[in-house]
Amino acid sequence: MTDDLIARLQNDCAEFEDPICGEAADALEAQARRIAELEDVIKFAEECVKQKKARIAELEARLKKYDPIEILGDQRKTVSVPARAALGEKE
Repeated sequence: MTDDLIARLQNDCAEFEDPICGEAADALEAQARRIAELEDVIKFAEECVKQKKARIAELEARLKKYDPIEILGDQRKTVSVPARAALGEKE
């Protein structure tokens, strides 16, 4: 739709030698290019989110094997050293 409109404007501008028409066609063309760029950015971001979610699921699965231990009565604290080791992190 936009490409067709741009082409029609460009044809009309050439035919009638209207500078404002040419500016409008150029502006629409620039916007169409920017929209295409942003759509690519969105696709890339969606892929990154997908990869991060997969990594989170993997890490959560690895952490499930570490049960909390009871410290100071009713308070619960996760065993952090083995969990960090399982994740490959340093203390």
